[in-house]
Amino acid sequence: MTLEIYKTKLFGNELIEQFETEEFLPKSSGLKVAIKDAAIECKNRRVTRYFGIVYAKAFIGGKWQYAGRT
Repeated sequence: MTLEIYKTKLFGNELIEQFETEEFLPKSSGLKVAIKDAAIECKNRRVTRYFGIVYAKAFIGGKWQYAGRT
């Protein structure tokens, strides 16, 4: 699973950080997989808007399954 955090800007959006689960760790498999440590440090007191996009792939029943960008 991949989580991308974007900062909303006047002329487009800027990718700030990308977080990924580690494919072969036991905590990255099962019915529920979470990215809990995703955080970005605030650098000043200005109001800023962010949004995230998540996408994933999993090997289930001998086939790759893809969850699109959400």
